[in-house]
Order: sequence, then structure tokens, then C-alpha cells
Amino acid sequence: MKEMPQGVSVVKCGIGSVNWNEHYHPRLLQHVSDVNQATTQTYFFARYILLQEFSKGLSDDLSYIKKSFFQQIYMALTSGNSNSTDAPGTLKARELIATYLEGYMGTGFSKVQLERPGASSNVEACRMLTAYKNNISCHFGEQLCHVVNVLMKVRTRVSEIRNELKGKPGQMRKSINAACREQVYEPARCLKEAIRSRTPDTTNLDDFALEQFAKLQGVLSAYKDDYKFRKDDRYYDVKAAPLNHLKAYYHLAVLLEKEHKAYIQPFLIRRSWIPAHMLIDLPVLRANILDHIKEPHA
Repeated sequence: MKEMPQGVSVVKCGIGSVNWNEHYHPRLLQHVSDVNQATTQTYFFARYILLQEFSKGLSDDLSYIKKSFFQQIYMALTSGNSNSTDAPGTLKARELIATYLEGYMGTGFSKVQLERPGASSNVEACRMLTAYKNNISCHFGEQLCHVVNVLMKVRTRVSEIRNELKGKPGQMRKSINAACREQVYEPARCLKEAIRSRTPDTTNLDDFALEQFAKLQGVLSAYKDDYKFRKDDRYYDVKAAPLNHLKAYYHLAVLLEKEHKAYIQPFLIRRSWIPAHMLIDLPVLRANILDHIKEPHA
């Protein structure tokens, strides 16, 4: 009978099911805590860098915001042995980190001691990149329409029209709704449609909508000059390439705060952490857990 080739199985389980040596349990908990701290600080430092860059009007080219960007931040905030690469995206990330690291360290943060941080940095960087993409893809278009409604004062103007017409005899609900649609809802819709394109057509906007369109210029111009939306549709492009809209999302947040004293969060902050699962391969296991504690003699 032909012998079957041996394979490798990957098992995802808790430490209680693999007869984990209790002698190493405290060190394991410490390692998990260190990875959590490094990950949390990576979120904060990434936010710090992007805020500095965008507030100064820098970084029109956002191609550096990729996995290597978050990975290099993670590595910069840990002290340990790691392999370095010189890929173009990595070099750009290192330049930004070198520019802002001293200022960030001045906030009182001290580096996390991790041996071989490369494995955990790779996993956490993938998660951070996915979180940023999902945040922009799911919320930017919705928030943009919300800001248009705020600028057009949709709720206030509709309320004023209803109160005014209700006091006049002979005004039916249908005529009141028609007045709201013509004077408020339709101009707001036209503005949302105008900013859909990379080159907005403002011919259908009334004077009030044109004033609000001017306030949106910081958002609309937050791209490279030669950047084109897929299908010439801003809302479609947000879903297809969300990271290209991060700077526009920042300017949208600034505009909303200025006009309405409300806040949206384009840059993610990790405030809590629920232990779920983390990668511990053999090099990480040996460097961060086994080599730190001597096995007790029987």
C-alpha cells in the first residue's frame, strides 16, 4: 500500500486545549499585553502622522498608505530584532516616521520590548489597513451627504416652511410637501449630484447651493490633480479605492466641526481590546516566551 505523504495541519484553539505549561502562562499573558500595547500605540501614532501631514497641506499622493506604512510604525514603536526591507513604500513610511517620532515620543510613550516583532507587525498591519478601508468605504459617502444636508440647512429650512404654510388657510399637506421638495430637498439633491463627478457641473445649482459648494472646495480638491474617479463617480470610487479618499475625509471632518460643531472620525483610534486570537509561531514563541523563563527542574 502506498504511503500517504505527511502534511501540516493548522489548529486554532485556546491555550487550555493544548496542555499549556502553567510555568509559562504569566509570560504568555505579558506577551499578549505587549502586543496589544504596541498595536494600540500604532493606531495613535498613525493618526498623529496623518493629522500632521494633512493639516499642513502635505501628502497629496496617498500611495504610501498601505500595509507597510502601519507595519513600519509598529516596528518603530517596539524595541527588538527585526528584518528590514527597502521597498519604495517602506522607505516613504520610514521618512514620515523619522519626521514625527521624536514629537510623538515626547508625549511620554516608551517603546514596547518585543523580540522578533515582525510576525505580529505583519498581522496587525493587515488588520489596521482593513479597518481603515472599511471605515472610509462604509462612512465617507454617507457623511458627505450628511454634511451637504447640514450646509444646506435642510432640517431648519423644512421646519420653517412647514410652520409658515401651516398658519395659512387652505394649505394641504400635499402642497406643503411640494414646497419643501422644491425649495429644499431638490437643491440639496442637485448639490449631491454635482459633487459626484470629479469635475462638478454647477449649472443646476441655485445661489444658496453655490455658496455651500464653495465651502466644499477643501474636500473636493483633496486629490492629486490628475486623479480620476472610476466611472467619474465619487461615491463609486470610494467603494473601489477607499484609501484615496482619506485626505478628503479629513477635510470633511474639519468642515463639519467648523460649520456644525459636530465630529466624525476619519482616523481610527483603538480604545479597547477584546482578546480574540493572535499569531504565535515557533520563532515568536521561543524569542518572547521560552527564552525568557528557565524550565523548573523536577
